[in-house]
Amino acid sequence: MSDAFNEDKDLEAAMIKACLLFDAVKVQKREMLFHKKILVYILDPRKKTGSVDEIYQLVSKELSGFSFNRDLVNNAMNALRTDGFVDVDANGNVSLTEKTQVKSDQYISQQKSLIDKLVDDVFLDVKQQVPNIKNELQVKQNIKDCIDYYIRVSCYKTLGVDEGKNLDEIARLQTKAGYHLGDNKRLKEQILLSIGNVIAHPTEKQHTTLDTMARSLITLQLLASDPLLANFKHSVIGRKVFILDTDFVLYLITDNGERSIQYKRLLKVLTNCNCKIYIPEEVLIEIFDHAEAATKKYNFVGSFIENGNEQWVENGIKNIFVEAYYKSKNANGEKSWHVFIRNYYDKGRGCNYTIDVVKECLSGYKNISIGRMPYDNDIYNSNDEEDISLRNQLFEKALEATHNTEKAERRYENKNETIARTDTKLYLSVRDLNIKERKRDGGKDERADLLGYKYYVITNTFRIYPCAEALNLKEKVFCTPMAMMAYMVEAGFYDKNKPDVLSLFENTFLAYIANESWRDTENLLKTGIDFKGKNIVRLRYDLQDNIQHLLTAVPGSDDYKTNVSEIKNKGYLFVEPIEYTYNLEKQNADKDNRIAQLEAEINRLKKEKGKEKYQNRLSNKTKKGKRK
Repeated sequence: MSDAFNEDKDLEAAMIKACLLFDAVKVQKREMLFHKKILVYILDPRKKTGSVDEIYQLVSKELSGFSFNRDLVNNAMNALRTDGFVDVDANGNVSLTEKTQVKSDQYISQQKSLIDKLVDDVFLDVKQQVPNIKNELQVKQNIKDCIDYYIRVSCYKTLGVDEGKNLDEIARLQTKAGYHLGDNKRLKEQILLSIGNVIAHPTEKQHTTLDTMARSLITLQLLASDPLLANFKHSVIGRKVFILDTDFVLYLITDNGERSIQYKRLLKVLTNCNCKIYIPEEVLIEIFDHAEAATKKYNFVGSFIENGNEQWVENGIKNIFVEAYYKSKNANGEKSWHVFIRNYYDKGRGCNYTIDVVKECLSGYKNISIGRMPYDNDIYNSNDEEDISLRNQLFEKALEATHNTEKAERRYENKNETIARTDTKLYLSVRDLNIKERKRDGGKDERADLLGYKYYVITNTFRIYPCAEALNLKEKVFCTPMAMMAYMVEAGFYDKNKPDVLSLFENTFLAYIANESWRDTENLLKTGIDFKGKNIVRLRYDLQDNIQHLLTAVPGSDDYKTNVSEIKNKGYLFVEPIEYTYNLEKQNADKDNRIAQLEAEINRLKKEKGKEKYQNRLSNKTKKGKRK
């Protein structure tokens, strides 16, 4: 069906059939993942399982490292029989029900058709922008390969599987998009853009197709890791402690960020399970820095908001506050950036104001400690020479990794150092907490890849791991929100409102195109060309011969007029230059200042009026006293 899953096609087909069957009947039980595991054995044609005893022997052999017994297999078989998936005769022989056989084949056929339709949809969009494609079959194959690779690696990455690092190698996507297409760069870019647009704004059928692919692979990975989900029983999950990183908290305190709803649901699930949640002081400082950076970024991208393209705004700006404002403006008619950002940032009051905002936003959740970590003394505060050496070595490597990120060059060096130091501290501190916890438990070796530790950092940033591994530190103490949601869904903690998997994946395709086009975009903004809603790739190729001429020509000159005329003939309009937006921003800022002054004047008058009333009351009492 798809190259996104497993080289073992029989296992892949069995796994997908199991996922589709369970989704169809909307089975939701705490042991659901293990039930899927058993059903896969029965669906896999190579296993030729005939009895419960044989299934038990197969499970025992494959899951020898796990703690389970015969009762679990018996319970799973009873549940599968109750739900209508299998029949078990008096001798313990197992067979698929006729309904299961028919439905599983039917679902697989439907999914294949949906994938073919998805590829065709993307291809039609590509063809509209780049006509006269000679090798259509190859383009369709490249589209399918790109989607497969994206789903597979995104799942790996969000679950913390090592293969996920490959998605950072964007050249692989370029290669897959351009395979056997020669030097046609425009066609390659359009393939990536068209896929990115479908992922960003899929139809209902497209979303279902992508969602099924993603959920099936996630389930496959979980089945390979721990089909019993031993660490996600109510009695176990409630003892865990989670430290929230900056990227997670930012979505918690905004209402219209891409992942805001999903992260808030996850936090509610965790706190309802009585998990303890901590937000370190270092994270609060980074949130303040993020808000401060947003105020500076808006000085440029403000014109983007009015004159831009959603693809650029969401994938080129990369600031959650600006993203949330953009979506709030479109959804709720948010009137002013300055009014919006004042809900999170106050230059005069500094970080304390932002901390109070975080506290207020999270006041409805229990078991959250804000501004501290779950320790008094740890390796990060140690004066031991070996500990100091380890801290310094990891910090240097973390700083180097931070320098290699896209945002690093736009930050002051002290900000990069702060980020690297926070990553170092979180990793070493949480690692140390888990080491001490294991010692208290008698040195028990827990399965760290399955969230077997007590303490974890919830984050989407894993750049510290290669740094730690270079120093022979192997502990996996970071966990993505996506991984947490996947585990909790399979463990039955989401009774409804299951997470939207696709919204948690980074849209690598649009991010790549936005990054490739960013310099040209900046220049286009300066010219005043209206490119709202325009195709990024087509716009760049349409105007690449005109941009530099327009930027260098004297306004009003013949050369300038010629280029303006050529651009208009291509169907593009002009708006006021970017300076107009800046003036508008200044006017808005002046209005906000005037509003603040008026509010202060009103408060002053209220106080004077109150004082006057008080004095009148005193005067009246004095007069009454004299009459007596």
